Amino acid sequence: MPTRTRHGLRPASRVAKVRAVPDASADATALVDALAVRLAPAGFDLVRALDARWYDAAVAPEYRLPRPGSGREARLAVVVGSSRAFWEPFLAWLRDDPTRLDAPDPIDRYAVAAVTAALADAAAPCAVRFSFEPPPRRVAIQRLADAAGLAARTPSMLCVHPTFGPWIALRAAVVFDVAPPDGPGAGPPRACDDCAERCAAALARARDAAPIDRGDPVASHWRLWLAVRDACPIGRQHRYPEAYLRYVYTKDLGVLRAAVADGAAPAGRGSTGACDG
Repeated sequence: MPTRTRHGLRPASRVAKVRAVPDASADATALVDALAVRLAPAGFDLVRALDARWYDAAVAPEYRLPRPGSGREARLAVVVGSSRAFWEPFLAWLRDDPTRLDAPDPIDRYAVAAVTAALADAAAPCAVRFSFEPPPRRVAIQRLADAAGLAARTPSMLCVHPTFGPWIALRAAVVFDVAPPDGPGAGPPRACDDCAERCAAALARARDAAPIDRGDPVASHWRLWLAVRDACPIGRQHRYPEAYLRYVYTKDLGVLRAAVADGAAPAGRGSTGACDG
């Protein structure tokens, strides 16, 4: 039985060539390792595998993962995310072609470009769902990360990784037409035992100022939402750079253009949200 690692499976000894044999969990291991190796230089440093059925059982039918290829129910799923490692490769991508700054949602476009390139010659049929996609392609990405054992869903409305804390973004779900590994899941990750107590006050202040369910914008009160993240004691050393924080919460292209022009993102301590930015 494969042992679990940060990717969810035991690392394969070689990932340069992956041969698709649909019913061999060893091929699931190689697929996940190959995907992680290809995504890491682009700043997608969180890759975790799971049996798609674990997630499907926890969500309504409209949020279930696709069944590429053979249509099997038991299939390999992978949740893809990033820590602050995302920022510099993203800026480099923008510098390579500054006209990308003129397109809507450059972070989403970068995620599509990077994940699509990593899957260009995948050794098995696959399907991708990105976290920003609307219904009917929407995935409950926080539930997926929780089911995979990557990051815990918390009362603060954030997913908290055991190392990076809330300083992560969940970018995509990939489903392969291969059998998932045998054995039980990793189990849900644990956040702080006193998560609700630590974060409740900050969350209440943010919701009172800009209640999401009333459609009020987060951008005008972004520091209050950032304070929800800052209330979490886990992973503080992995906090996003200031420019990354400002852009994620405000979507101010001026901030992004300045970071691109500077040649490097500011690396200061930054500040303190309820967004998977």
